[in-house]
Amino acid sequence: MKKILLNMISLSIVTVLIFSFGVLSFALGFSDVKTNSWYENSVYYCYNNKLMVGTSYNEFSPDVNMTRAMFVVMLAKIDKVDLSKYSNSVKFSDVPIGKWYSKAVAWAFDKKLTSGSGNGKFSPDSVITREEVAVFYYAYANYIGKASNNKADLSKYSDKSHISKWAVYAISWAVGEKLLSGTSNSTLSPKSFCTRAQMSVITMNFCIKMSIYFDDSMYKAYAAVCSNIISKYGNMKSMKNSFHYTGLCYADLIDFNNDGIEELYVIYSKARDTYYADYTYEIWTYKSSGVKKIESGKPFTTDGDTANVVIDRYNDNYYVVTGGTDSFSDEYYHGFSNGNFGVIKVFKAVWGNPSHFEIDGKTVSEVTWNKIRNEWSNNRVFISISDYDLNVINNIIKITKNRLGI
Repeated sequence: MKKILLNMISLSIVTVLIFSFGVLSFALGFSDVKTNSWYENSVYYCYNNKLMVGTSYNEFSPDVNMTRAMFVVMLAKIDKVDLSKYSNSVKFSDVPIGKWYSKAVAWAFDKKLTSGSGNGKFSPDSVITREEVAVFYYAYANYIGKASNNKADLSKYSDKSHISKWAVYAISWAVGEKLLSGTSNSTLSPKSFCTRAQMSVITMNFCIKMSIYFDDSMYKAYAAVCSNIISKYGNMKSMKNSFHYTGLCYADLIDFNNDGIEELYVIYSKARDTYYADYTYEIWTYKSSGVKKIESGKPFTTDGDTANVVIDRYNDNYYVVTGGTDSFSDEYYHGFSNGNFGVIKVFKAVWGNPSHFEIDGKTVSEVTWNKIRNEWSNNRVFISISDYDLNVINNIIKITKNRLGI
C-alpha cells in the first residue's frame, strides 16, 4: 500500500461529518477520490454498504486520519448489531454518556473486542494505528469464528521490533491474510496512523475475506434453493436397513474464488431402491439478477457408492473434488477459471502391475503424480455422508440454515 502524506484536518470537525448521514449518491462520485486510484473501489464499497460516509456533500477526505471511535462505530456497522440494547456508557473514564460512539464502544467492550487503551481509558479521539486496526480485526474475526491460523513471517521487515508485544500475533495474522501489506518492501510501519483511504481498503479486504455481506437478497435466494430441495426430498434422513441417507445431505456457503460472493454447495439424494440412494451435488452462485445453478453432478464416492464431500484449497481458491477411489483413483477438480465454473484439473491413477498415472490426460511418473497431487490436496476437507461423520454434517447444515434464515 502506498505511503500517503497526511493532511492534518481538525478531528473535531471530521468526527461530526463522518458519521452524519451522507447525501452523496454513488453516481455523483466524490470530487477528491481520483478515478482509478488504488482506493477508489474500496471507498465506494464502504460508502455503498453504509460503513463510511462523506465528510461533505461531495468529499470523502481520503487522507484524513481515522480515530478509534470512528473505527469502533464502523466495526459495529460491519456486525450489523442492534446498539439500542447497549448502555450509553462503559467502564472507560473518557467515554461520556450520550456520545455518537458510546454505544458502539459499549458493544465492543461487551464482546471483548477491546479492553481500552490503558489506565481505564478508551482514547476515542486518538488516531488509530495500523497495529491497533490489526488487533481489532483479529479480535472480531475470532468473535465471529473466522480467525485462521494463517500467519506471515515478519522477519523481512526491518521495523518488526517496533510492533507492540500485544500486537505481534495480530499483525502476523493480518499480513498472512493479506489484509495489511508493507508500507514498503521492508517496512510495516505498525505505529503509523490509518487514513480513511487506507481504512477503506483494509475494511473491504476484511469483509470479503470473512465473507461478510450487507445485502440479504443473496441469502434469501439461496434459502429458496434449499427450501425447494427440502420440499422435494425432505431433510436428511437415514434409510431403513441401510447406511445411506435421503434428503438434503449437505449445504454450505463457500467463496470458491475469493471474489466476495459465496456460492451455495448442496448435496441431496433420493432412494434408488430399498437399500441404495442416488446422490446429486449442485453449485449455485448469485448475480444481481438472482441465483444461477452453475454445475451439478455426482459427488466423490468411495467403496463404490458412499458419497463424500471433498473440498480442496489451493492457491487461496477452493475446489470441489468429484470422482472416486477404490483400486483406482479419479479426481476431478471443479472451480472457477476465467469466470466460468468447471473441471480445471484431473488426476487419474490405476494401481497394479504395471501402475498408470495421468495428470490432465498426460502420462506422468508416480513420483510426479504424487508430488503435484499432494500440492493440490494438502488442505483437504473430507466428509463422509454416513454415520461416521453424521454429527459434522448436521452441524454444517444447521449453521448454513441459520445463515440463510431457514
